Amino acid sequence: MLFLKNLFGGSEPKTISYFDAFFGLAMSLSRSIPLPEWATGTPESYNQREAESVDFARSRLRYATASRFVEEPLEKLLGEIGLINLARELRAESYEDWGEELPVESLEPIVSTYLKAWLCKSNPFVLLELAGVLVQAGRTAEAGEAVKVALKFPTHARTMVVNQYELVAQALAYELFPPGPSQDARSIGQTLNSPQTLALLHEEAERIQQKLDGIEAGKG
Repeated sequence: MLFLKNLFGGSEPKTISYFDAFFGLAMSLSRSIPLPEWATGTPESYNQREAESVDFARSRLRYATASRFVEEPLEKLLGEIGLINLARELRAESYEDWGEELPVESLEPIVSTYLKAWLCKSNPFVLLELAGVLVQAGRTAEAGEAVKVALKFPTHARTMVVNQYELVAQALAYELFPPGPSQDARSIGQTLNSPQTLALLHEEAERIQQKLDGIEAGKG
């Protein structure tokens, strides 16, 4: 099992990477929500509903590929798609049962599924969507942390190399991406590290941060 990383070792201050920041967020959420699956490390498997949602995304793919080089990024994209769809479904079910004041036990499967969706392709928009859920549930501190992690992505994006197989996989899966920023970020000709996508990331993060600022101002 891949254990969550210690972010604060050593005495010298250092810049925390996008990936380390994510694992730090997951560790924090595993305590505050809590998330039993994430308490000791990253989960190694999907539960039944997660697996079914990913399989359903695969079944909706209209195009086949004979290239094994395309299959790997395509499988990761389909995993992200299936898990985001399930997280949204769980969110809708919880709102029907509880309204916007979601109890902790209702948040756990939603948050865990979003975190697993991030593991597929390290998509920062998954974290912003998670932050939106946390805001509506009144978990403003955790929402703010999710936004901060997402905003570390542009530094990581400068080191990304997107090859032709990734682009083919994205084109094959594009119609299946859940509507919203995650789909907009992968419009034809764009990738997660494109300038247009990074601009969209900042816009979405600012929108959520304004909500958080408004909530904090209301408390004063």
